[in-house]
Amino acid sequence: MRVDIQNQAELTKGQVNRIRNKMMKLPRYFKDLIYAEVKVSAEGNDREYRMVAQLGVPGNDVIVRQKGQNLNQLISSVQDACKRQLKELFQRN
Repeated sequence: MRVDIQNQAELTKGQVNRIRNKMMKLPRYFKDLIYAEVKVSAEGNDREYRMVAQLGVPGNDVIVRQKGQNLNQLISSVQDACKRQLKELFQRN
């Protein structure tokens, strides 16, 4: 599976690798996952992070959008939301 990360929030290599590792675990839940594109941006002085994950699957892509101030919690939350949506998609097919 291909994982592309657009880093618009000046993340460290460690943070980018954490996102990549979390996304690489998603094919466990849906074997037909083709790619994951993740966009991370930071807004305002309070550094509210915004993360959008687009998962390429046969048919319509799965898109997860979330925001939060704690980046580590946000990464885990986005991964959990992706897992839920992929499980639902798997059960429908």
